[in-house]
Amino acid sequence: WLSLLEEIIGPISIEPAELARRIGCRAYFNMGRMGDLFEQAGLRRDVLEAMMGFGDQEEPGRRGRWVTGRVVRHSVRMVRFMARHARFRRVLTRRLPLVERQLCGLSDVARSEGTTIEQLERLLRLMKEIAYDRIVSMLRHAAIHRLVVHGLSRRNIPEEQLERLGAGALDSATDPSEQLAALRTMLMALPEGIREKIRVVGDPAAVKEPAAEEFCVTFDAFLRRFGYLSDRGNDFSAETWGENPSLVLNILAAGAAEKPYVEREDAAGRAVEQPRGVRRLVMRELRARSDRDRVGALFSKGHALLRRCFRELGTELARDAILESQTDIFLLTYAEIGEALKGRLAAEIARRRVDSRRRELQMAADAELPEVVYGDQIPEFRADVPKESVLVGVPASRGFYDGPARVVRSIEEFGRVRPEDVLVIPHSDIGWMPLLDKASAIVAQSGGMLSHSAIVARERGIPAVVSVAHANRIPDGSWISVDGDRGTISLSVAPNPVSKPAGG
Repeated sequence: WLSLLEEIIGPISIEPAELARRIGCRAYFNMGRMGDLFEQAGLRRDVLEAMMGFGDQEEPGRRGRWVTGRVVRHSVRMVRFMARHARFRRVLTRRLPLVERQLCGLSDVARSEGTTIEQLERLLRLMKEIAYDRIVSMLRHAAIHRLVVHGLSRRNIPEEQLERLGAGALDSATDPSEQLAALRTMLMALPEGIREKIRVVGDPAAVKEPAAEEFCVTFDAFLRRFGYLSDRGNDFSAETWGENPSLVLNILAAGAAEKPYVEREDAAGRAVEQPRGVRRLVMRELRARSDRDRVGALFSKGHALLRRCFRELGTELARDAILESQTDIFLLTYAEIGEALKGRLAAEIARRRVDSRRRELQMAADAELPEVVYGDQIPEFRADVPKESVLVGVPASRGFYDGPARVVRSIEEFGRVRPEDVLVIPHSDIGWMPLLDKASAIVAQSGGMLSHSAIVARERGIPAVVSVAHANRIPDGSWISVDGDRGTISLSVAPNPVSKPAGG
């Protein structure tokens, strides 16, 4: 973020750590400090929220006016910045293969020679470049999305129609849904005894059955391609699909519906039938989203490599009796890891810090913290069931549906979801896509209009509400009503005998 803003306003004399803070084991952006920087650049303080569709709803006249008079003093830098990023897509197309080769090179070195702090430093520098491209691609997609929505509205086409006009077409390079559907078909075609053996073992590669050979080969190819994914894409302490193949088997066993994939393929063709102006708008959205997802996939691959490197260092520290186990390394800071490897952090101190932070994580596991924290006051943890009969969030996909709530916190729980359920999730990520395709309505505790859950819901025509405080405290199995127009979730004590159809 600082690198990007320095291109517009020149050198910035603040540390990156000032832009974020850890509260209740969650990462919070310091939006006040970010606002100061945006304002200094000649932009609205809340320009980030405005680009993401969360602008000031009470002052519609301000929408679209994202710059102020201060931008004049930075006009030269601004012009250079705009000129550079006008070529962003062409540069990105050339850069991504090169960056991916660099990641693979670092991975090969780490695998053959072991991980060192010097290699980690090179990886972190490369990840900083990828993170920069990720921010730019996300902001660029957000800005283009708003422009495309505005263009469609002038043609009397509502925003939710964008996905059905073709913007929901699958990108098989970054979205595993199509391949997962094919894998599930192959798995279900196997004899029941072999399926059960694969389930019990948890890794198809360990099942030596001639009848399962084709499935095992295809499964292995899938892991080589998408094994970097996990159910928490921005958290490299989370186990990846490649490390634990049973996570993927669990997704296949959940039996995500296959019909939505066909609908998405049809959606790509529907754009061709539209007037030329609409086709151009849809293609702009498609290209911007594809760029965002390609960079996001590379960022996730870098996270998976970071995880592997830190685990190797954790093994080294455990071997030297500084840590009790390999994974304890994720409870140390980067500086502490460096000190431990140099022998400057005593084992007793390292273990004490690990134990303290583990207790903190356990205490905060079910904590419900607000989306926004004002000032320096850290709110108390809240883990109680919401007492309100109506919860409020951001309406992400229109429609109304009532049904049983199915609260899912991780991939391991995918098999519990049925097609008639209201899916209640803590967040959304590309790894959750097969599950999002299965439910009749979606409620997410975090996320915005451009999150995966919101996009999939609009594409499928099912209601969705995101950024819902206390969503994960909704009792599992309770009857709830989701209003995607108003952004409300109503909790009931008993099932309603008449359920409205999804998207109705």
